Amino acid sequence: MPSELSFIPATVFRDGTPQRLNEEQEQLKREIYERMNPRRRKFVDRIGYDNWDPFQKPNDPLDVRQCRDREELAFVADQSHGVLMERTGASGMTDNQILKFDMRINNPALTAQVLVSCARATTRLQAGCHTLIEVPPIAMLRGERMDIISRMV
Repeated sequence: MPSELSFIPATVFRDGTPQRLNEEQEQLKREIYERMNPRRRKFVDRIGYDNWDPFQKPNDPLDVRQCRDREELAFVADQSHGVLMERTGASGMTDNQILKFDMRINNPALTAQVLVSCARATTRLQAGCHTLIEVPPIAMLRGERMDIISRMV
């Protein structure tokens, strides 16, 4: 019996709106497929190349807020060195898992230091795309992992 994935046509976005790939997108899709590593290509082959959609819309909610007046805009512009990430999820049958990562930095030089530290830390991680929240803090510290643990714990 074929998997449920084989019944999802690539011509439909996650929200159900029809999708039509133009010739340039079809060519890009083929190029992406040909450059994939064998393990990822095996996944695409399992669901079927025609059912695979490398151009899916994101499924995460996006909250964009508009400033009401110039004072609020000035406050936001002054406090813009920070991030708030919230993820919700389920464990079993309950949707009660919430992860919040909130960082506020009023010093642009510190922002640059954090970015450089994370960039250096990603060289210790597996190749690929990473967000700040995926970078373990220990990877941002200089030195060997066990030396850091013995010094700080």
